[in-house]
Amino acid sequence: MGIMKVSFHIPKPRDILIAIIFLLAIATTFLIIFLVGTKIPEGYIEVVGIIDHIDSEWDVASETYNHTAYVKYTFEGHEYINPLDVYTSSMKVGKAITIYVNPNNPNQINAMADSQVKQTLFIISMVVYGISACLFGLFIGLLINKKRKKETNKKIIYE
Repeated sequence: MGIMKVSFHIPKPRDILIAIIFLLAIATTFLIIFLVGTKIPEGYIEVVGIIDHIDSEWDVASETYNHTAYVKYTFEGHEYINPLDVYTSSMKVGKAITIYVNPNNPNQINAMADSQVKQTLFIISMVVYGISACLFGLFIGLLINKKRKKETNKKIIYE
C-alpha cells in the first residue's frame, strides 16, 4: 500500500466571494423569518398551555413523518385543545409552552412567537453569519496575499 498524497487547492477570491454572498442570503432569510414569523399577532394574548398530545403521520411521498402537536389551554374560564402552527423536536407531551390566543376567536392560536422557536431560528442565522464572516476573512487574506506576491515579483524583476 502506497502513501496517499493529499493536495489542497486554495479557492480563488471570486469563488469565496460567491460563497459569502450565498451564505449571507441564507442567513438573511432565516433572520427575516425570525423577525417577521415570530412576531406576536396584534391583539393576541399570551397564555401558557400544555402539550396534550402529538399526532404523527407517515408521508409516503416525502418518506418522513409529519408531526402535529396539540396544546391544551384555558382562556377566560374555558378549556381548549387546538393544533399548534409549528412543531419542533423539543416538544414533548406535558411540556408547558407559551402560546398567543386571539381574544375574538380563542380557537386561533399562535406558537411561532414561542421563545424556543425564536431561539432556534436566531441561532441558525447567527451560525451562518459567523461562517460568512470567516469566509470574508479568508477572502481578504487571499487578496492581501495575492497583492504581496505581485509586489514581491516586481521587486525580484527590478533587482
